[in-house]
Amino acid sequence: MNTLIVITDFDFDYLSGAGYSRIMCYALALAKKNVQVKIFSSKYCYSSSFKEERLNENTVLLKGGEKIHYKTTFEEFHFLRIYRYIKSVYHLSQIKSKYKNLSYFVYQTKLPYTLLSILYLKIIKKCKVFIEKNELQTAIAKNKLIDNTSLFNRALLMLYKPINVSLGFIADILAIWFNGIIVISTNFEKKYKRFQKNIIRIPILVNNTVSHRIISRHKENIFKIGYFGWIGESKDGLFSLIKAVININSNINHNIILHIFGSGPRINIFKIKELCVQHKFIIYGGHLESKSVANKLIEYNLLAFPRPINLQTKYGFSTKLAEFLISGVPLLTTSVSDNSLFIRDGENGFLLEARKKIDINSLVEKLEEILALDRNTLLRIGEKGKETALQNFNPLTYSDKIYSFLA
Repeated sequence: MNTLIVITDFDFDYLSGAGYSRIMCYALALAKKNVQVKIFSSKYCYSSSFKEERLNENTVLLKGGEKIHYKTTFEEFHFLRIYRYIKSVYHLSQIKSKYKNLSYFVYQTKLPYTLLSILYLKIIKKCKVFIEKNELQTAIAKNKLIDNTSLFNRALLMLYKPINVSLGFIADILAIWFNGIIVISTNFEKKYKRFQKNIIRIPILVNNTVSHRIISRHKENIFKIGYFGWIGESKDGLFSLIKAVININSNINHNIILHIFGSGPRINIFKIKELCVQHKFIIYGGHLESKSVANKLIEYNLLAFPRPINLQTKYGFSTKLAEFLISGVPLLTTSVSDNSLFIRDGENGFLLEARKKIDINSLVEKLEEILALDRNTLLRIGEKGKETALQNFNPLTYSDKIYSFLA
């Protein structure tokens, strides 16, 4: 394999998020094997013209001549649009003479992408086509919060939800018909290995670009907790974390500030802003671009995301674990998914038992336990966490494994 063609739905004007970071880590790993990575996106039309935008020596974005604007509400039914997109990607990758020894990698698992990649690329065009499973579409559909100001639209979407779950289930099953699957967690590995023998597990990856932590920034009488992620409860337990901090701050001996960064449904953003008015120690900083997050992480005494157990978090493996660990700041999370394979409570991070609903009392007790530690102990635990990330989540460690699998 000299070239990997990546099929995505990225917006090239706003390159951020876990998916984009993941692809960049793959590109970094494959650069070691002299593989060119060409990234296409379904947000662009490639029928008339396109241009190449080089990100680095081996990674190129292929921008279509014009951007496609569409509603995402019923995106699971966009079969014609995705068929045209995949067909265009195939023809462009074939007519470019420098694109040799191709493999195709689908980094989007909605039904139109999975079904049409199998039918068109694998069956009709006889290409090698691989996919990554990092979340269950079934779980995403079940967890989806319906947030719409129109009562009619809200009712319509409620009726649509069972259909969405069913389509997600079909999309999850279709993964076994690809030439191979990269999975992100041991739960995914167990799920698919019964039906697909060509499967590898590549855990969360992170590029080591974080700044050195400056401990002197922290005031001794203030303990700063940082939350970076989805504004909601189902993925990262944000509202449970808020309740725990409010509980602890009712004790005059503690002075905790909780900074919250991220995006989410309007209804949740509204709730957060209300809480900020009621409790001055809760501060909402809005959404941060990915390039700003790494340097922001180091400003805190603790980074937290107490994930509950549900279908989405059980199979997924949050990239935040690696990003937080590499910052050198101590991390608090739960034992959901593969977290406990890498985090040892009190040694290189802090771990709560994962439950379907976060136990606020247990979370309060764990936070109070952390607050009782001296700053040098916290620093040592943070540094141990960084060592864990460097040892386990470095993309270059997986270069040979990824290359052999996709070749």
